[in-house]
Amino acid sequence: MWLTCVSWAMRTLICLLAAAACACAADVTGKWTGNVEIANDAEVHAISFQLRQSGSELTGVLLSDGREIQVTKGKVEGEAVTFQVQPGEDGPAWTVKLTLAGDDLNGDASAERDGETRKAKVTLKRSPPPA
Repeated sequence: MWLTCVSWAMRTLICLLAAAACACAADVTGKWTGNVEIANDAEVHAISFQLRQSGSELTGVLLSDGREIQVTKGKVEGEAVTFQVQPGEDGPAWTVKLTLAGDDLNGDASAERDGETRKAKVTLKRSPPPA
């Protein structure tokens, strides 16, 4: 009987810890606006994302130049947010690695094509929800 109580207590503790971890997990659902600065490019490009998080899975779209480009392979692990976007049909997929800090997502993006790697800095801020 004692083992049954210990087993029940351990299951309860594990469930409570799992619930606490889910409650503390970052949620990046919403609209994010900012810019991307491609290395060796003189321009800064305005971008925005509409993201949706379900557990650790991330989906959404990049809104750029009047187009919607799907976010793929999205994940949220703690404060780390990663995904891919492919802006052009023939262009390379960009791998985006960001860190969440409050209402800011900042990090890097990179894409490889023909043996050459392009890099960029990404800075995003969460837009307030519509009133």
